[in-house]
Amino acid sequence: MMSEEGDYGELDENESKILIALVKLGNQYNQRELWRMAGINSKTGIPALSKLERRGFIERDKVGGDKRSQYVIRLTEAGIKKAKTLMEGMKSGMGTDIELLMGIPCFFCPYIKECGRGGHTSPETCELLGRWIYNISTTFNN
Repeated sequence: MMSEEGDYGELDENESKILIALVKLGNQYNQRELWRMAGINSKTGIPALSKLERRGFIERDKVGGDKRSQYVIRLTEAGIKKAKTLMEGMKSGMGTDIELLMGIPCFFCPYIKECGRGGHTSPETCELLGRWIYNISTTFNN
């Protein structure tokens, strides 16, 4: 039986990782980069996205016009709610939240080797890091 948020049961590990990664990234992100941020590969990620879309947790928006389609994955209200529920469960289940630490975008950043204080790419100006800090602060302060 379907619940009010479109959920057809428990999410698997990959689906959970995708939802949590998206909420940490500001509720939307480029599909090609999402795999690295979620810590999964596209082979397992694409079927997980299809399931999440059918359940009403995400929407895929096609962008660009090149030969290879690109998509921006966006959380729906139900997806945001589910991700926050998952994060709350993680927070209450762990003294030191290793999942929280693993979600830091720096670990997956393609510019990490060039990143440095005062440089062109730096923690002070990083949009992903800023968004992650904001999302974490609002998640844990609510």
